Amino acid sequence: MNERIENNLEEIKIDSQDKVRGFYTLLTNGSVVCLPDNEYLVPKYILSELVKEGIKFSIKKKE
Repeated sequence: MNERIENNLEEIKIDSQDKVRGFYTLLTNGSVVCLPDNEYLVPKYILSELVKEGIKFSIKKKE
């Protein structure tokens, strides 16, 4: 993946109790890549929207 694009993305996991609201919040705020098990690749600016909506999530460590 292009390094510039990769630096602007975060891999996150939404807590299971917030998966529906979290998914809806992601879809209404931009483009995301869906991964298995409530994990997503999202632009960093979307993280603030998740926080604003009270969605619990964790940022996955980059390898």
